[in-house]
Amino acid sequence: MMKRFITYLIIGFSLVIFWGQAVKVTAQTLRPEEAAQLVTEILPGLPKENDYINLETNTVDENSTLIDRLITYHQFVKRRPVVFRFDWKLTLADYLGANETILAETYPGAQTLTTNPLPGDLAAIGALNLRQRNELVAALMSIYQPSTEDINNTDQIPEESPPNAPRLPQPGDSELLKP
Repeated sequence: MMKRFITYLIIGFSLVIFWGQAVKVTAQTLRPEEAAQLVTEILPGLPKENDYINLETNTVDENSTLIDRLITYHQFVKRRPVVFRFDWKLTLADYLGANETILAETYPGAQTLTTNPLPGDLAAIGALNLRQRNELVAALMSIYQPSTEDINNTDQIPEESPPNAPRLPQPGDSELLKP
């Protein structure tokens, strides 16, 4: 009986790890500027904050947007995973001054734009109401965390269990552990 339980446990962890890898591959292939464009398409009313001048070209860098910098800050400065809603909420809390302090010198755009966009970005996020912030998190989640249906349709995940594979744990299986 214990051997069966351990087998179920190993299979369960394997599936979690396998599913996590499928999500990780999808999330890691999306660059911040691509994700920012998708968010902008989902929520066209968000402020762009893309009127900053690029140091190299001395022209307005329209591709450096608030959402691009927010994603870059989240993913590369704070190194937070992109697939968890809670981590996006922590990032928004940083912008609202309720979590960690955002350092101006490490903020995306600080080294590439003539003016550090941090004060403007803090003001833009601060001007969003709760509903808008929740919509932003929902948009980010829809981009970075594929639905179960999307995962099941990928070629990476087999549709059927291999022959002779032990069955997966089912609701009520914990009753089998009782003496």
